[in-house]
Amino acid sequence: MLTLPYGGSSPTNPYIVAKTRGDALEVALQRLYQQMGEFYRLDLRLPETVDKPTKWKLEVMEANGKPSRQVEVHYPQQLMPCAKASP
Repeated sequence: MLTLPYGGSSPTNPYIVAKTRGDALEVALQRLYQQMGEFYRLDLRLPETVDKPTKWKLEVMEANGKPSRQVEVHYPQQLMPCAKASP
């Protein structure tokens, strides 16, 4: 998922520190470019079949077992039912 936090009437994103709205837009566009160019593919194997919409949480963990605060993860918040893939 790619996000651009600034539209015509969007408020300034508190996570982008910039002196002007133009500077903030520049930072947002740089982050958008990074999201397009720096991504990872993640393959998951679920422990059971998803037969109904199911909420889940995906976290990136550090080597010490704590959640990473340096990685921003965008993913569907709900898994939808699907057929089991054949091997």
